[in-house]
Amino acid sequence: MTKFNIFLLLFCPIFLFSQEKTTVFSQNIHVKNEFEKRASSRFFGRLDTLSLPFQDDFSSTEVFPNSTNWMDYQVYVNNHMSVNAPTLGVATFDGLNEQGMPYDIQAVGMSGPSDTLSSKAFNLLNRRGSDSIYLSFYYQAEGLGEAPEINDSLVVDLYNKNGFWNTVWGTPGTSVGVWKQVLIPVIDTNFLHAGFRFRIRNYSSLVGFLDHWHVDYVRLAAN
Repeated sequence: MTKFNIFLLLFCPIFLFSQEKTTVFSQNIHVKNEFEKRASSRFFGRLDTLSLPFQDDFSSTEVFPNSTNWMDYQVYVNNHMSVNAPTLGVATFDGLNEQGMPYDIQAVGMSGPSDTLSSKAFNLLNRRGSDSIYLSFYYQAEGLGEAPEINDSLVVDLYNKNGFWNTVWGTPGTSVGVWKQVLIPVIDTNFLHAGFRFRIRNYSSLVGFLDHWHVDYVRLAAN
């Protein structure tokens, strides 16, 4: 079965033909059903503080990320969208929200902020730069999905002690689907505070299951 046929089978897109290109409007039924199942529960919004070392390889949950580690539920946790992932599960970033629906079905041809994967807080108040804390993860563009365009991107933000997010890393869209590792130092004193958090985000088409990035084995640790 081809990659395109798998795409059709899993996500039932509707095709809109235009003069410029074919755009896929779709929804993710797996995410939609899981959201409806959990929306009335206490699954969302836990505010625990995490400790180092931290890691998540997305193998402990399906559809949504582990609520013990993460604050939001926009990425799609699965084991079938990537190619040769480092571990069993991945977090897939696309143009669908936590309900499995397009962010803006009217925004044809536009790229904008889409999925966010935000960690819970870490107390780094008594840490020093010499502790050599690093955030690391692996990422892959496209996989068995659709390649992100050059105007799409994957970015990382760190939350500073003044209450602002600082973008510290980013990469543009590409169809080169090899896995790459990212290592980001967390040694600036602006980040060594009691409410430190990090988040991974994508910019993509807002109209459907498009412009895929896959993230695996996220880790925050000292030394």
